[in-house]
Amino acid sequence: MKMTLCKCTAASLGVAIMLPSCADPAVTSLIGAGAGAVIGHQIGGHRGAVIGGLVGAGIGYAIGKANAEQKRLAEQRAAVALSKPKVRQQVKTSKAKYVAVPVPKAKDQQGPSTQLMKVNAQTGKPTGDIYAPPSSVKDGQEVKLGGDTAVYCGTSINKA
Repeated sequence: MKMTLCKCTAASLGVAIMLPSCADPAVTSLIGAGAGAVIGHQIGGHRGAVIGGLVGAGIGYAIGKANAEQKRLAEQRAAVALSKPKVRQQVKTSKAKYVAVPVPKAKDQQGPSTQLMKVNAQTGKPTGDIYAPPSSVKDGQEVKLGGDTAVYCGTSINKA
């Protein structure tokens, strides 16, 4: 029982980490449950499938919840940044489609404690994709994130 649970947890966690960051907790729970059940069945038959499904659902939900919080925070920070005329002008001048705002790292994510999320400058909607910030980037500077150009708005969200 304990060995099956350990194997299911490890396998489900591995699959859950690869879940799309744009999915909400309900979707990540379902994907995690399905993946956990398949992996659990391969490891421990029907009993393993049940355990794997439960473990996978829990892990998927936790990851989805963390990503939803990051997206909410990114949307708020982008709204603050884009409310400033200087930032809007920088986005317009650079012809960037996105702004890059800092978000704290979720507990399940690896990398630096502060990460960047792209937010569409027109709609204000975050993409959900997480990126490591460049080593030395300043407000208003263009950065490449996932092949797209974004204007970095790290400290402008804190200034009046």
